[in-house]
Formats: sequence, C-alpha cells, structure tokens
Amino acid sequence: PFHFLANPAVVLMERKRYAPELGRSLTALNQSNSAFFWIDTAGKVLHANEYACQSLGYTLDAMKTLSILDFAPLLSLEAVLERWDVLMHAGKQKLESVHRRKDGPEFPVEITTNYINSDGEEYRFCFVQDITDRKQTQATLQDLLEMNSRIVFNSTQGIMLFDAGGHCVLANSAVVRISGAPSTSMVLGRNIHHISAWKESGMYDKALHALKTNSPQKEEFRLTTSFNKEAWVLVDFIHY
Repeated sequence: PFHFLANPAVVLMERKRYAPELGRSLTALNQSNSAFFWIDTAGKVLHANEYACQSLGYTLDAMKTLSILDFAPLLSLEAVLERWDVLMHAGKQKLESVHRRKDGPEFPVEITTNYINSDGEEYRFCFVQDITDRKQTQATLQDLLEMNSRIVFNSTQGIMLFDAGGHCVLANSAVVRISGAPSTSMVLGRNIHHISAWKESGMYDKALHALKTNSPQKEEFRLTTSFNKEAWVLVDFIHY
C-alpha cells in the first residue's frame, strides 16, 4: 500500500520533498557566525560549519579526522561517554569548557548540546560560543568587587547595609568600634526596626524617611548605643 513509509518509493519521495529545506538549513549553518559541530556517540567529529573550523584553525577535511579529545583538553574519553549517557536521557546539555586551537592557544567556551536521533543514527549537535570577552568582564567585575570590599571593610567610617526586611547584612570594623560592640557578629542580623538606640536618638525616623522618599538623608545624632557607648555621629542614609 502507498501509505507504508517503508516503501522505497515513498522514502525517496520524502527525501526529495525535504531536500531543499535541509539544503537551506545547512547553508545557513555554514554561513553562521557561530560554531556548530555534529559529533557521534564516541566523540568523533562528523561535520562542522565554516566558523567552527576557522575558530579552531582546521580545514573541514582535517576537522573530520578529529574527535572532541583533540581540541577539548579538559575532557577524557570516560567523560565523553558519560556525557553521552546524560545527554540521551536529558536531551540537552549546557556547560562551560575550554577549547584549544590547532596552533596551541586555549579559550573558554559555552557549549549547548542537543541529542539527535535521525533514522536510527544518534549524534550530538553542538552550538559553541567563545566566551573570552565574558570571562574577562567577569574577572574585571570580580576585581572591582574585591577592591570595593577592601575599601568598605578598611574604611574609618562606619558602614552598615540592611536588606529589604531591615536586617543588617554587612557591617565593617568601624561600626564595631563606634558602637562598642564586642564583635561584628553582635551587629550582623540586627533589625533596624528593633534598635532602641536608633529610635531614641531619632536615627530610625530619618532612616525611615530616606526609605520612603528614596532620597538620601544626612544628619548628626547623639546616641547611647546598645552596648552602652555614647557618641556623636554624622550619618548618611542612602536607599538602594
């Protein structure tokens, strides 16, 4: 019967029907500015687009003689097989790794892998992005965070940070010194709504005003801290 797909004539008709779409898809992938790889179950490269070849420094013919292990130095054969088992069950994986160019340099990549089963043949379809710029940006931001952290904790001015619930989540050593607290742990976790010294001195009302109006407030206060230390303080209230 004509409706049996197993009929050779029907199979041929189906292939002819989808051949133009497949050809257009392959052309688009080959001309893409992103790297794509087709990898078999053992990690051998079946095909790669032009950008993938250029990014690693190989011709397509040379690329097809390689396996993942030839340009992914962090992988082992055991890891390749293990990832395949995970991919078969999950259908998709996303991870960060490192690729190595033919001439030696390594660069960080983000890999999105899809499990493909076509006519009983299984393979990985991998989309690979070079994330060198992202990593450099992250490193720069980390350096800035560490520098800001050093500035905050080494400052001679007391700095406290409260979360949305009013709990103190950061206090530097100057806060400990000014308040007379035995340690930073005695300050962290305290709720701004329950600090009697702040309410008695008027600091609490000023802090609440800064919160409600979303505008900085600055004022001097005389207070006796919860640790029985008297002090004059000039306080900036800033709402983020």
